[in-house]
Amino acid sequence: MALATHKETGIPFAEDIEITADLPHTLSFLVMYTSKLSSFNELSEEKQPPRGIWDKSYKLKAYFNEVFKLGSTDRNSNTIEFDPDEVE
Repeated sequence: MALATHKETGIPFAEDIEITADLPHTLSFLVMYTSKLSSFNELSEEKQPPRGIWDKSYKLKAYFNEVFKLGSTDRNSNTIEFDPDEVE
């Protein structure tokens, strides 16, 4: 079994971790949460949510509904309207 190691130091993380699913819940949550926050930086500055609401999902939902005009309350709707000229 190959050990997962830190790239720079070569120190193994743990002997029994081979795939991401083996990571402790808190660590895998941290990776997922960090990815979510990083994705906000991919938005244009005027569409990025204020940092004060990044950890408040209900406020983020309301913010994105307003910014992207997602007025549909139908939970089965998978359509998002956007202006192709706004896509970078």
